[in-house]
Amino acid sequence: MGLCCCTFLTPVGACLGCSSWCFTKNLDSEKIGQFRYVAAALLVIGIFGLYLPLTVLCARVEGKPWEIYPTSGECWSEALDAGAYYKLGIAAGLCIGAGATGFIVTQILYRNQSARSLDSEALKESTPFAKV
Repeated sequence: MGLCCCTFLTPVGACLGCSSWCFTKNLDSEKIGQFRYVAAALLVIGIFGLYLPLTVLCARVEGKPWEIYPTSGECWSEALDAGAYYKLGIAAGLCIGAGATGFIVTQILYRNQSARSLDSEALKESTPFAKV
């Protein structure tokens, strides 16, 4: 159940990650840059701290060798009895989805904000009336 939850909740996490645009669109580039690190950390935690241990635990439960993306077994069960490691799968899916999308969105906003501030500085320098 854990891998099933991870797979189906990653798009939900991606929708949550898109909401980072709402939080960061009016911030300056320094604050947006800091938010990029938060989103990247969330992605790294999701992949290396939650998803990889999930795959290792699922391999141990089923007595199979470890795989990066197992496609069958108890961790893929869709049974209503919660199955193996469903909470870990939920956390991994949400962190991976929100972290990846949040990082992409904040990176785009950061680049746009930086370009805007560079353009405004160049405009101030090129305008003869701005230098008093």
